[in-house]
Amino acid sequence: MAGLCSAVNRMRLGSSDDVIRIAQQVIRQVIEAYATPDLSFDELRERAGSEAGIDPLRDFSEACRAELRG
Repeated sequence: MAGLCSAVNRMRLGSSDDVIRIAQQVIRQVIEAYATPDLSFDELRERAGSEAGIDPLRDFSEACRAELRG
């Protein structure tokens, strides 16, 4: 967690508010994932079938790409 928080704080120096907001959402997702009980293989497969389960960092990477284009 310290590494994630440190990375977000470094991003604050030059990243847009949108990138920071989404990075904070990723941190919340990581915390929630650690707080939930372990998933069975079937539960993991179900989540992988959902859009969010395939790539939980997608929104963050898209915001970063948009910022680089801008």
